[in-house]
Amino acid sequence: MVKLLDEDPEAEKVVAGNFRDLTRPASSDPTMWKDILRDNRDFIKGKLFKLYEIMVKVLEMKEEDLYQFLSSIKNRRDSIFLTRLS
Repeated sequence: MVKLLDEDPEAEKVVAGNFRDLTRPASSDPTMWKDILRDNRDFIKGKLFKLYEIMVKVLEMKEEDLYQFLSSIKNRRDSIFLTRLS
């Protein structure tokens, strides 16, 4: 995510708190992340390809299907964190 800013310097003007939270690993120890990425390369690669497939489908969804999809992932995320707070 941080590397994307190099491709569009204007984007840095609109980053906000969520960007900071999402990119927190970029402020971590590079050696630690190098090891994590190397040790989990195949798993990460598979999940990135799956994320790409999902995003392509999302971008092609009709409005009502997109709303349903977004509602379902909102409910899924809420159920994860609401359960942990209880």
